[in-house]
Amino acid sequence: MDSGFLPSVRINLARVIGPIADIVVDDSVAQLKLDGASISLEQAAELINHMALEIPDEDSRIRFKKAMIPILNQNKVKP
Repeated sequence: MDSGFLPSVRINLARVIGPIADIVVDDSVAQLKLDGASISLEQAAELINHMALEIPDEDSRIRFKKAMIPILNQNKVKP
């Protein structure tokens, strides 16, 4: 993933859960033992799903995941 991935995650998650998003992102990265500088596409998808579990409202959870789809797609490896 490019260097804008985690900031994009923080922004989109904050839109749903507010300022606690920074803590959720940091905790999720640590729990999944990821290196923020080198997250693969598969790890990014896992991270998004992991953080979505922290969103209590189902509609908000879906909105967060949908917002992250274009960010994941822009980082897919082109053949």
